[in-house]
Amino acid sequence: MAGYVDKVRDPEGYRNELLSKQIRNEKFLALVKEKKVAGGELPDSVTVTPEEYPVYLKAVYKKNKFPKPRNMVGLVKDIPDAEMKKLILANTLVGEENLKSLARERATAVRTALVTDGKFPAERIFEKSGEIYKPPAKEGDAGSRVEFGVVVQ
Repeated sequence: MAGYVDKVRDPEGYRNELLSKQIRNEKFLALVKEKKVAGGELPDSVTVTPEEYPVYLKAVYKKNKFPKPRNMVGLVKDIPDAEMKKLILANTLVGEENLKSLARERATAVRTALVTDGKFPAERIFEKSGEIYKPPAKEGDAGSRVEFGVVVQ
């Protein structure tokens, strides 16, 4: 099997997912500081409510290193949440390695489901790497996908 990415849509989705992870991580760090984290809990398991979102978005905004709007004194201006999010996303670089990793993660997720849920023998499922931007065989199909192939010996 091989994972593929959509050159046009996936970078935007990747940026949004990365921002979501950063926001959950900020809440996780706040919970750790307050000693409210259960043993073994990870940042990915944290849920951020709509009421908490602006607080942690602002924390992510402050930590990111990119040019920010400043007031006349030179201090970083307070801007609306939508503008903060827009600036963070616009300044989040998604490179070739990020997209290759995304393609691998897709294939790995499918492989894990086949082995865990489908009870397929792990030694019979192989991940193929290579061209991650190959267009789908059928016009109109998603560029973000995992394709299967069969090798008969």
